[in-house]
Amino acid sequence: MADFEGKGEKLAAASLALAGALLSGEAPAAEGQIATEPVPITHAHTPNLAEAGLPKFTLSEDFLDVRAEPELYTVKPGDSLSRIAKTLLHDAKAWELLAQINKIKDPNRIQVGQELLLPSEQQLSVWKGEQGLVKEKQLITYQVKSGDTLSEIAEELLGSAKNWRVLADFNGLKEPYIIHPGDKLKVPRTIKEETIQQYPRQERSPKASERVEKSIAEKVEQYRPFLVHGRGSAYRESQIKSHSHYREEISSDINQMCGRSRIWGDASLETQATVVSQMIDHLEQEGFSKSEICYAIALCRVESGFNPDAAAGTTSASGIGQFIDSTRAELCSRAGIQNTNPFCMTVNLHCLSESLKESFRFARARVKAGDNEALYRMAYAYHHDGPTLQYGGARIADRDVLPRMAIIRTALSTDESSPTGQ
Repeated sequence: MADFEGKGEKLAAASLALAGALLSGEAPAAEGQIATEPVPITHAHTPNLAEAGLPKFTLSEDFLDVRAEPELYTVKPGDSLSRIAKTLLHDAKAWELLAQINKIKDPNRIQVGQELLLPSEQQLSVWKGEQGLVKEKQLITYQVKSGDTLSEIAEELLGSAKNWRVLADFNGLKEPYIIHPGDKLKVPRTIKEETIQQYPRQERSPKASERVEKSIAEKVEQYRPFLVHGRGSAYRESQIKSHSHYREEISSDINQMCGRSRIWGDASLETQATVVSQMIDHLEQEGFSKSEICYAIALCRVESGFNPDAAAGTTSASGIGQFIDSTRAELCSRAGIQNTNPFCMTVNLHCLSESLKESFRFARARVKAGDNEALYRMAYAYHHDGPTLQYGGARIADRDVLPRMAIIRTALSTDESSPTGQ
């Protein structure tokens, strides 16, 4: 009897502990006071039933509809927020919700190994409802006038010419993005800045900040002599290796520059012009000379055709400079950069500037000072072949890189305030 009474007291104590947890203010006390979101059970308010002498048990999801632990996802190589959202939440546009609940300011900067909190079904449902209201209430109609371009309309109504793709996406426009006087375009009235900005802004040097920012359309016209107006050949299926990035899906994230395929040059002229513009800004910040910037542009034209999503089928080479995985990982590791996404523009620009510095160091130790033609030939040979110089890089430089530099220099010098204008 005494033993039975002792167990009864322990059972009563356990019941009181559980009741106290439920009535502590962190769980609803009565109908009509239900919280908007269920409160997860944590160790802070779960009664320790083992101390009460009772067997351990678990609460099933049917018994209590809350998660004992938040659901997390670990970022893998090649991931982007939109890709994660499409795969796990079945909606690529839900990248904005992922960024919001994880307090990510720059949606382009997620790192391999980073843990992301996934939204609950209720959070996802609420977000989808809000998106419907945004589409319904925050759109206006703009009638195209004679002489209008998407970039000019975006600059006037969305605050930046770089948001021209937002207009294209909202209105289902495809390459070559032609609009006519009288056309009616749907325009988002108010959207968060980080959503409508197509590309993250780079901090600029004092000299660069003094330049008048050109629209995408103006940059296309200026760079047209050296942009790619056709695409390269696709790899045959039998040629594609398992370590290649060629078969990987193209990102649908509006905050990320995208090509149309993994093929050389297969990107719109607007995307190509933006790639070139960001290269100029970044390399100028890094202290490269006008001539070196022209060489870098010629190099990337040869390597990727200014397609940020270009990838080789026979190697892991990818991105604007076609860096293989091991080179990219090494260049990022030196700077403590954990994100090695081969198609991230920030990663590509970092690898480009660092590889240029290394190529120039290699070349200057082997050519006569002042012989720029020999310098750039040797630098490209090192970029293409590595230190062995045995894979034809010098011939490619003579055929495709050096002649193109003069065309690039002429095109950029039409802008007196351009970094290559002198």
